[in-house]
Amino acid sequence: MQSDRTYFEFRPERDYVYLKRTAEAYPSTAFACTQLRRMAEVLDPYRKKSGLLLDLRDARGRNDPDFEAQTRGLRGGLVRGFERAAMLVGSAAGKLQVRRHMVEDGFPDVLVTTDESEAMAFLRLR
Repeated sequence: MQSDRTYFEFRPERDYVYLKRTAEAYPSTAFACTQLRRMAEVLDPYRKKSGLLLDLRDARGRNDPDFEAQTRGLRGGLVRGFERAAMLVGSAAGKLQVRRHMVEDGFPDVLVTTDESEAMAFLRLR
């Protein structure tokens, strides 16, 4: 799935999926929820047989209560079923927020980091 808000690529030579969230803001919470559902569907064929690297470094963070409440059940749909999942964020504050989301959603084993080499090393550990 390619759009002005996401970039998707399967990297078979390293056996992981790369999903990048761009800086383009979601126009509404409803749109964000639709996008999260679509991204989860795109990832379905790769689950249980590869890793996931979700690059959120360019994304604009949102922590308003309505947005967090409506996306809560959908965020985990991106990482669910992958052998390993790592998320790249752009700041310490982003790391804290995304880490909190993963714990709330029941995925405490997802690596959340600002360091791309750490994420790549984590994905190679099989």
